[in-house]
Amino acid sequence: MPRTGGQLRQQERSRLDRPRSLQRQLEKKPFPLSLLRAVPGKMTPDVCDWLIFNANRAWHLNTSMKMQTSFIAGVLLFVPNLKGNDGSQLSIEDKTYLKHSLVVPIPGEIGRPDQLICFDADVTGDGLAELFYTRGSFRDGKQGYIWSIYQRNNSGSFLLLGEVTFIETVFSPHLWKRNEDVYGFYTFGPSGAGKGRLKFYRIDNGSVIQLESREIAPNGKDEEEFDTLFETPAGSKVPAIELRRSTISE
Repeated sequence: MPRTGGQLRQQERSRLDRPRSLQRQLEKKPFPLSLLRAVPGKMTPDVCDWLIFNANRAWHLNTSMKMQTSFIAGVLLFVPNLKGNDGSQLSIEDKTYLKHSLVVPIPGEIGRPDQLICFDADVTGDGLAELFYTRGSFRDGKQGYIWSIYQRNNSGSFLLLGEVTFIETVFSPHLWKRNEDVYGFYTFGPSGAGKGRLKFYRIDNGSVIQLESREIAPNGKDEEEFDTLFETPAGSKVPAIELRRSTISE
């Protein structure tokens, strides 16, 4: 028997009322969110909201315990486990940086997938290496990557010191030539016409401070100074930077 217009309108009203009815159910018996909190990995707010809404929806609409269990298993598979695509497990430090990287100002868009790039270097002279992190898509043209610098303290916590943009092949932990009581690191970025800017940074009171910025000609009058700073001779105590790369997809 064909449905009348009134019956169709009533069916449509029932469909529109369903979310409000569901909301009343959710207030009475929420989904056990501890199942989600126990999952390793990072969930952005929009993903988290989507998971919570659909977990709640399945919890109430799929009354069968078998269907509830199936949905929960699907949620666990959906949440990113923050592993490199090469199968390597990311460290706590890696995950801390990836969370921070979402708010780092960059010239373009974050790559999907992307590369996690990092290296260790002692830039305070205390014998303990600081950690430098960036992503493959965090490049500011010829000036190099935007690096986030972290420091471990004695309690084992992981402190963000700040961001510095530089080319990793022209980076040198070094005493400051203007004051050899100060230890930090030099960087160089091209500015055109065979010249570029030499910069010196130090770590001071938990922050990265720029102490010097001047123009030099690395292939001209300042060639010797440039080579002394950035060409690591054999037997030098300054180790070559070893970049570690992991492909990530979030």
